[in-house]
Formats: sequence, structure tokens, C-alpha cells
Amino acid sequence: MLCLGTAVPAAAAAPTPLERAQRCYAEGLLGCVIEQLQGREPDPTQAGEHLRLLAFAYARLDRSTEARAVFARWIALSPNNRLAAGAVPPNVYAAYSAALLDSVRGALDLQPKAGADALPLPPEVTPGALPHIPPPPRSSRDHGSDVEIGIGLGGAYQPGGAPLVGIDGHFAVLTAERTASIGVALRGGRLIGAPDPGSAAGGGILAGFGVRGAWRPLEGLRALELAADLGGGVLQRDGDVASVRAAIGAAIRYAPPPVRSASWCVGLGAHSWLGDGSPSTFVGLTVAIVLRPGAAAKE
Repeated sequence: MLCLGTAVPAAAAAPTPLERAQRCYAEGLLGCVIEQLQGREPDPTQAGEHLRLLAFAYARLDRSTEARAVFARWIALSPNNRLAAGAVPPNVYAAYSAALLDSVRGALDLQPKAGADALPLPPEVTPGALPHIPPPPRSSRDHGSDVEIGIGLGGAYQPGGAPLVGIDGHFAVLTAERTASIGVALRGGRLIGAPDPGSAAGGGILAGFGVRGAWRPLEGLRALELAADLGGGVLQRDGDVASVRAAIGAAIRYAPPPVRSASWCVGLGAHSWLGDGSPSTFVGLTVAIVLRPGAAAKE
């Protein structure tokens, strides 16, 4: 008797945890990868893939401590278990490189060694061993002095006498800091008065010169200057004999810094001509142009 029938197929084998983890990783389900592999002892024949996949999942979830520990086990399996920096995500490579450093830390020799062929230390350098280089020769600018030339027009009033209209000039050498100067002063003018020969109210001519000194006392206001001069000159009133007299004067002057070697100034001062009876004192105002040829190079 012949019996015919069909064979019952064998049931398909269930996927292993590693296979399920690989499928989860392919779908981006990193938590599923950890659930399938965490806490399981890997199959010795597939331990490398087991540990690599678990470490990647930890690292991509920023669980760096766990990733570092699993990477250390993976690196210890084989010297071929290495990753390239550009082939994996940055957070994965950071955990891997930390684990790699831990694995070789014990083999590193962190103590510097000086062998027989080590370079000798340089000799100690003292100030006496340094080369002596003489300074360059001084130029004309290094002397720090400058000259100033001023010339102006002014008017003065003589109490009880004739007014004076004239010119005022000076030539001075300034100090290196340009806070003081010394030079010569020239002064001349015309007394404008009524025809009254020999009297203080009469007209006449005045001319003189002297030694002049100036000082700028305020550090923050160098344009303010105090000046004084001592000298002599000739005073001749209309209808009278010329007389030689001594002269003293003082003034306060405002002179801003020069621009392109030129500036202006305004001054208020008093001058007395002594001798031949009572002194002749004039109080007046002067406006002048000031030239300082070296200012363009120094200021």
C-alpha cells in the first residue's frame, strides 16, 4: 500500500541578540541596541562585533563612561581593533581614543632621560658677557634746544604821559623741555603826544634792547609764559636831548604751540625806563607772530 503526503517544514531559528542589535542599529534605535547587548556575555566567536556595536551605541548617546569601558574591552581583544578619526562620528572617536590612551598609559615612559649624547646646557650669561655697542653719534636734534623768533606790534599807556605805539621783538633759545628760554629783546616805538617839549605828555622816540628770560610754570598749560627783561635804551622826547636809560620789564604771554613752525601770541606787560628823574612806566598789550624753525621736527 502506497501512502502519499507532505513533510512538515522545520521551524525557522530565532534571531540571536546580536542579530537583533544589528537590526536595531541599522534602524537608528540605539536604546534597543543597548537593551539587546548590555549585560550579556558575548559569544567568543562574535565578541568583537558585540563589543564594538555596544560601544558605538553608548558613545552616540553621549554615555561616555560606559562607552570608554566597552571600547577598552574591544581594544584588548586584538591589536587590529582600531578606528580612524574621520571614519566615525566625533563622540565615538572621543570615547575610543580615551580608552586607547588608558590601555597604553602603563607602557609610557613619562620620565625624561638625559643620555650621553644630550646637549650641554648653555653657559650662564652675565651683563659683562654681553657685547658693548656704543650709541650712535648725536645729531643736531639730540641737543634738544630750539630757537624762537618773535616780532609784533603793540600799544602802551603811560600814566600821566603820552601813549606809545611801537614794535616788540625777541630772539630766544629754549631749553630741551621747552619750559624756559633765554635771549635778547628789542623794543622801539613812537610816543604820541601834544607838542610839549621835554614833558612826559609830549611826543618822542623810544628804542632799546636787553636780556630776556621766560618761563612756562604750568605743566598742563605750556602756552602760558612769564617773561622778564633787563637792559637799556634811548629815550628822546620832542624838543629835548636824548637820554640813555636802564630798562626793566615783565609780561605775561599766551602763545599756543606752533603749527608748521609758526604761531601767534598775545602779551600783557609793563616796562619802566629808569634814570633822568622819575621813571617812565608803560603798561600795554602786544600781539606778535612767533617763528620756531625746529618745531616741525620736534613737536
